[in-house]
Amino acid sequence: MLLNQPAAEGYSYNVVYHVRDLIKAALAEGLDQDVLERNVARKTVIPEIAEREKPVLPVEWYARLLAGLETARDRAIFLIACFCALRPSELFGLTWDSGHPVPPDL
Repeated sequence: MLLNQPAAEGYSYNVVYHVRDLIKAALAEGLDQDVLERNVARKTVIPEIAEREKPVLPVEWYARLLAGLETARDRAIFLIACFCALRPSELFGLTWDSGHPVPPDL
């Protein structure tokens, strides 16, 4: 089966799932346009995929990295990236006005 190959090559469950969805959608479109007689991907099953170990940065390294940053901008980007889990496009799209204003009594 087509989905066994990416699973065997170490791709994640999400990647294999999206490949299956893309194939199912393409074949469904073929059915709608009367190009195909049936959608053979309709009953496909995603193969078992073992959970991979995800590397994590040791806690001690965060302080060392933060200490090496020179500007307030770099420190802000680093801390937001560490604690808010933003995508790079979201992170670098932020401006100083993106946050909520701090009330004057704080």
